[in-house]
Amino acid sequence: MPEQPALPRYTSENTGSSLKIIIPSRKNWFIIIFFGFWLMIWAVGEIALSLSFISAITDIVFGKKIFEGFFGSIFMLIILTIWTGFASVILYTWLWNITGNETIEVTDKSIQIAHRIFSFGKPKEYLVAHIKDLRAIPFIANEIWGFRIRFRFTWGVPPGTLSFDYGAKTVNFGSGCEEAEAKMILKEIWQAYPQYKPQEER
Repeated sequence: MPEQPALPRYTSENTGSSLKIIIPSRKNWFIIIFFGFWLMIWAVGEIALSLSFISAITDIVFGKKIFEGFFGSIFMLIILTIWTGFASVILYTWLWNITGNETIEVTDKSIQIAHRIFSFGKPKEYLVAHIKDLRAIPFIANEIWGFRIRFRFTWGVPPGTLSFDYGAKTVNFGSGCEEAEAKMILKEIWQAYPQYKPQEER
């Protein structure tokens, strides 16, 4: 029996004034389960560290063990800050895998890209005058224990398979897309707004 063509995961809507493309995050169940378990342990540690910090501050306020309380509170604050900062990265990665999506809004003036969790996420806007060579790029991945792992995994969001040059910077987007899906998105953008086509493609 022949393989059936894969359907695109993204959705798109052309309102006439803009082309809106939404790409759901690619679910990694290892990250969802493992990080979910880790976050439960983290919550217990966060509570314990917070109570220790409050105890050290209380000792200072009530004049008990002032010397030990001062240095204890400083030490607890440093540990708590590091622990919370590291956990925020893990939490973001976990939430991205569960409910994240990338929203791309293309108009004749700019491209806006936002990584959203629970509909929250500030878009970055790139003006058409500075966008050069909008293109699809290969999906770069290794397979480890059956999991496809992308390089340059940053803040829980893998780099995309679409990119353009913006001044001296290269902007990647289309997170979680296969190369074939990226080409579909690129075709939709070019059809709606031909000005984003490279000169040789026009």
